[in-house]
Amino acid sequence: MSSINKKKTVEQEVTVAWQCDVCNAQTADKECYKQEWHHFNKHHQGWGNDSIDSYEYYDVCSVDCFVRQLQESIPGLAEYYAGNDAKIAEMPVLFAQKLLDRLQEKQRES
Repeated sequence: MSSINKKKTVEQEVTVAWQCDVCNAQTADKECYKQEWHHFNKHHQGWGNDSIDSYEYYDVCSVDCFVRQLQESIPGLAEYYAGNDAKIAEMPVLFAQKLLDRLQEKQRES
């Protein structure tokens, strides 16, 4: 039995740089991204396809950008506070809101 061979070219999508979702800073340095940037998501466990569609992913380049993204994202998850059915950066949303409140308190004290 003989085989029939065919050559194929395969395209592959690869990441060559990252852009901060808050300030639009960019880096192509993989080590910088791994060590200094933070990748996280937000989502809720609402009913039906809403929960699947609720996943959003973020890349931020600094603590300041992380805090700003939390401030922008948390209000959209407010209706899920009571049931603890939402998370952002792997934290329950209510915990993340308390963290932001504490940071703001500390900032006012300074």
